[in-house]
Amino acid sequence: MKLKCISLGIGLSAAVLVVCYLMLSTPRALANEQVEDFSAIYKINQDASVLVSEVWRYNFGLLKRNEIEFILPVRYLSGVNSYQVSFQNWSVIDEDGQNLDLAFNKQGNELQVIIKSKGQPFSGYKIFNVSYRVFNALYVRGTRAEFNWNVTGNRWNIGIINTTAKVELIEGFTADQITLGCMYGPEGALMKCFPKTTITTGATQLDFVSPKTLYPKEGLILSVEFPLGIIKPPSPFVNLKLWAKENWPLAMPFLSFLSSLLWWLRSGYDPRRSRGYGVRFSPPDDLSPLEMGYMYKNTLDPHDLAAEIFYLAVKGYLGIELTGSESGADYRLSRHRAVGPMSSEHQRLILDSLFDNRDSVLLSTYLGEMPLRISELEDSLKSQLRDKAVIKSGALAKKFVVTFIWLCFGILAWFLARNANFSSISALSFLSSGVLVAIVALLRPGGGRHWIEVMEHVKGFERYLSVHEDGSRLIHNAPVRNPELFESYLPYALVLGVERLWSAQFEELVMSTPTWFLNPYWKGQFNPHILSDDLSTLAMVVAGQIPIISV
Repeated sequence: MKLKCISLGIGLSAAVLVVCYLMLSTPRALANEQVEDFSAIYKINQDASVLVSEVWRYNFGLLKRNEIEFILPVRYLSGVNSYQVSFQNWSVIDEDGQNLDLAFNKQGNELQVIIKSKGQPFSGYKIFNVSYRVFNALYVRGTRAEFNWNVTGNRWNIGIINTTAKVELIEGFTADQITLGCMYGPEGALMKCFPKTTITTGATQLDFVSPKTLYPKEGLILSVEFPLGIIKPPSPFVNLKLWAKENWPLAMPFLSFLSSLLWWLRSGYDPRRSRGYGVRFSPPDDLSPLEMGYMYKNTLDPHDLAAEIFYLAVKGYLGIELTGSESGADYRLSRHRAVGPMSSEHQRLILDSLFDNRDSVLLSTYLGEMPLRISELEDSLKSQLRDKAVIKSGALAKKFVVTFIWLCFGILAWFLARNANFSSISALSFLSSGVLVAIVALLRPGGGRHWIEVMEHVKGFERYLSVHEDGSRLIHNAPVRNPELFESYLPYALVLGVERLWSAQFEELVMSTPTWFLNPYWKGQFNPHILSDDLSTLAMVVAGQIPIISV
C-alpha cells in the first residue's frame, strides 16, 4: 500500500510537470518562430564604406505579424572618443521581389529598423533580402584598418539556427597580413569561433560561421584587421567633421577657456597690476580724491579721508591751522560757510560730521565722534560711484552670477550623463567648463569696461604725478606748472602715495604760502616739500583716530 502511494505521488508530480511544461512551451512550440538561416556579406569598398547584403530565411510558424524589427548598434567608443556609423541606401525585398516599407527609430546608441508588411501580414516561411551601405565603420590606425561588426546583434528575441558571414576585400592580401577575430554568444559571455580565409587573385574572402544555434539575445561578432592597400579613408577634414559631430561636448572646456579669456581681457583684468599706460595730466572727471581712493583701493582709507579734507580746504570750504608744539601737533579746522552748500553728498557728510553746526573744531578732540557716521559716508560713496559706473559689482551679485553659471552647466552635465547619445566624458566636459567659468567669475577683479577705463586713467595720472619733467620725455606736453596746479593735485597725490614725488616737481618754482593752510613754524621758509610733509602728518593724525573700513 505504501509503495502504491509513493508511485501514485511520483506519477502525479510528473504529470504536473508535463502539464506546466506544455503550458509554458506550447505557444512557442506551436508558433515555431525562428530565423532558420542568417547570412551576411560585407564588401569593403575603396572609399572605406561597407556594402552590406543580408538574407534572412524567416519562419513565422503559425504566427502572423504586420511588422518585424531588428536592432543595429550605431555608436561605439574608442578611448575617450565616441564614433557613430551612418547608414544609407536601405532596401528590403521579399522572396517575391516586392520592396517592403521601412521605419527607423534611433534609441540611444542603437538604431531600431522596422520592416512593415504590405497588405497581408507576415506568416509562414519568408525570405528577406536586406541591403544597406555603412559609413565610418572602419577604424583606421596608420596604414592599417580594422572592421568590427556584430552580424546579428544581441537583441533578437528568437533563435537563429544557422549564422554565416563573409567579408570581401577588394584587394588580395597574404594570410599573414590579415588578423581575424570571431566571437559568439550572449553579451558579456562571448566564446571564440574560428573564421576561414580564402585568398584569390585580386580579392580576399573571409568566412565566419557560428558553430551553434544562436539563442535569443545571442550574436555573432567578427573582427578583421588588414592593410589599407587601395582603400582611401576619409580626409582629415571629413574625419574632423565626423568627430566634431559626435564629440562636440569635448570642445566645451576649450570654448569656455577662450570665452573666459576674452571676457577677462575685455572687462576682467586689473589695470592696477600693469605699467603700460600713457600719462594722463588730470584726475578722472568728476571724481574727488576720496572717491578715487575708494574705487582704487576698494576700502575707505583714513588717509584718503584726510586727502578729501585737504581737497575741501583747497576748494575754500574750510581752513586748516597747525596748533600746539611741533612735537605734539594738533590741527584746528574752520568752516567757511560763505562758500555755499556742497554739491556732493559725501562731502556734505564730512563737513557735517566734522563741525556739527560749529564753526571751528580741534581735530584731535573731535575725530572720536567721526566713526559714528562712517557707515553713512561709506553708503553715500557707494551710491555715487554706482551712479558714475566706476564701482565694482557687489559680492552678492558675483555670487548670483557664479551660482547661475554652475546651475546652467550642472543641468547640462546631468542631462548628458543620463542621455545615452553621449558618453560620460561629455558630462565631465560640461562640468569642467562650468568650474572654469565660475573660477574666472570669482577671480575677475574688474567692474566693467568703464571701471577699467577709469582705472587706466588713474594709473596714467599716477604716472604724471610721479615722474619729474627733467627725467622723462613722456610728459613733454604736460600743463604749465603753477601753485594752483600743485595745490589742486596734491590731495590726489596723497591718495596715491606719491605726494613727495609730486612736490619734487615744484622745487624750483617760487610759491607763496597757501591761504587755506596756516603753519606758524614756517616763518617765511615755505616750499612744496614743507606743505607735503605737513599734510602727511595731518593724514597720520586722521588715520590714528579712524580705523580702516574694508568693503
